[in-house]
Amino acid sequence: MLIFLAKQNVDFYVSACNSISTLDTKQLLEELGIGKDSYFDMKDFAECAKKSIPHDATLLIYGTVATIQSEVYQKVFSLWNTFSFASKHLAFAVESEDKKIIIEEIQELLTFAQEKKVTHIFLVCTHYPLIQKIFDTYFSETLITFINPAEYIPEALLSQKGEVYSVSIFTTKIGETIQKYAQPFLGDDEVLLVSL
Repeated sequence: MLIFLAKQNVDFYVSACNSISTLDTKQLLEELGIGKDSYFDMKDFAECAKKSIPHDATLLIYGTVATIQSEVYQKVFSLWNTFSFASKHLAFAVESEDKKIIIEEIQELLTFAQEKKVTHIFLVCTHYPLIQKIFDTYFSETLITFINPAEYIPEALLSQKGEVYSVSIFTTKIGETIQKYAQPFLGDDEVLLVSL
């Protein structure tokens, strides 16, 4: 994928997968001649999200088994009182639209979060915000705040944009979510969404 994108003269790369973002990509980026200033992964957006989390928060890091086991995000939030909770099935259930499993996973999360007196849940899987309305339904009687690091993607890219007058976004899927994140680039610019 990166080789293909490099041939398209891409200016900025965003790895919007938290599991992949836990990997060390330094050598690969160097081999492809991609500078660190041009490459963003979800760890970068987690760093951006820190400013929205009170220091006295009790933070739950919620993601896939691979992401939680990597302990990358636990290190990012080491200054907070944190817990981690791994979901084995939610990402796949979101993709397959299996509502039964989605609800089971959310109910497990709710029980755990209430037991630990969590105040904030940090979503470290980009599948999870796709079902934010379901989270909101089950967590409606709590004061728990959900944090989606993907919300920081437009802010980070717009700060790098400079004099670029058109934007092409290459993505593996085109749907409501990617269109939402493309919205800040619209304005006078032409935005081209390309599904790979």
